[in-house]
Amino acid sequence: MSRRHILAVASLAAASLIATAVTDLPTRLIWNATASAPIGFYIIETADALDVPELVALIPPEPLERFMVERGYIGRGVPLLKRILGLPGQRVC
Repeated sequence: MSRRHILAVASLAAASLIATAVTDLPTRLIWNATASAPIGFYIIETADALDVPELVALIPPEPLERFMVERGYIGRGVPLLKRILGLPGQRVC
């Protein structure tokens, strides 16, 4: 590969990285490694409304996240996948 081709590929790669860093992407691919949902890749999209029994991705509140990180359950900043079991106004037994 010529120097010109290498420069073109490197420039395209850099432009792609910059574009994804400054663009608000509504869809994201995450890997679930916890038992809260089947292990594997999940596509996460922003939703206007939620419904039972959809999966949601969430970062636990700081004290719970610290507890889980210290015990090796998850890494810091790793989202959990959880099913919605009830919404405001519904009763869950």
